[in-house]
Amino acid sequence: MLPPEEGPRSRGREWLLRLSLLGIAVLIAAGLGEFVMRLAVDMPLRMPQPQIRYDEHPVRRFTIRPSQSSFTFEARATIGPDGTRSNGGAPRTGARVRLIALGDSFTFGKGVEDDQTCPARMEQTLVGAGVDARVVNGGTISYSVAEEMHWLRNEGLGYRPQWVVHGLYWNDYFVNEPPKPGEASVLTPDGYFIWDDSQPRRGWRRIVGWLAERSALAFVAKQAVKTAMQRASGEAVVEREYVNREHRLEAGELKPIFWEPVQQFYRDLLAMGAEHGFRVFVIVFPVQGIVEQPQPTAHPYPVYIRAMLDSLGLPYLDGHAAFESAGLGGKDFLPYNRHLAASGYEAVCRAAATRLAALMRPESDSTPNP
Repeated sequence: MLPPEEGPRSRGREWLLRLSLLGIAVLIAAGLGEFVMRLAVDMPLRMPQPQIRYDEHPVRRFTIRPSQSSFTFEARATIGPDGTRSNGGAPRTGARVRLIALGDSFTFGKGVEDDQTCPARMEQTLVGAGVDARVVNGGTISYSVAEEMHWLRNEGLGYRPQWVVHGLYWNDYFVNEPPKPGEASVLTPDGYFIWDDSQPRRGWRRIVGWLAERSALAFVAKQAVKTAMQRASGEAVVEREYVNREHRLEAGELKPIFWEPVQQFYRDLLAMGAEHGFRVFVIVFPVQGIVEQPQPTAHPYPVYIRAMLDSLGLPYLDGHAAFESAGLGGKDFLPYNRHLAASGYEAVCRAAATRLAALMRPESDSTPNP
């Protein structure tokens, strides 16, 4: 029989052994779960700080803060003193042909490096084709066509463009009205969007964010908790409606009446071009859920947009056709936010620039759209 004093000590060692074995089992299970989850789930892009910051604007609500070196997701974004994004390297200020790329986050290049954005790819392609060109990146994340028009009229015309290239995305029909006077600010004191995940995390949110960027298990758990909290509180109603409309669009639902403000935008753009001496070109950015379907160019959305642009006499490049020609698909979009990856911009915007280079030749004025 053991001495009385050794009984508790023995039981303590036994409990310690059991806890150790349990800890090892949990670690092995977590490791296997992480491995399996990594095979099934794409990891989100990391968001080093600072992300792009904005300043208040009396008409457009917000504008990109000038002279900042920031990130858009993991990609570096250099903003010049004029508030426009760099194409990588020094601006080609003395170029003979001046173009403005007008649009929202797709034109800005959310999630890709300075030299991988659509304006940068267009400039590279035009220069490579022998056109002494500069393309100004006039894209701003979350701008509508109303805000884009205001920027062009009040700031963009100062570049004396010969071409304005508008990047059209499906959500231009979802939000296309100008901001109402007196609307509440959409920016935090630090200059981030109040609805965005890009603002710096503090306290426990910083720890959760760090884990979710590095662990597939933590990321899935965070998304599940976030969704449950939004449903319980009724938050993110606009976000859910946005997603619902996108899914309905991918299913083929079109309501032409919603596109009337966009058509008016293009009429106004053409009238401005006639007054100020520039021509207009449109890039129809592809929708991820459409390019993943068979025969994306036959989908009702690109068919309708091509007919609309043809009726207005606007030259354009259909990004769905460019994706199809290049053999690209859903993998050429960034994970979880449906913006183009660098490979997507490469295909769409180089094809657009090739088309533009042809239009710049006088004999190509009557060249039909592809």
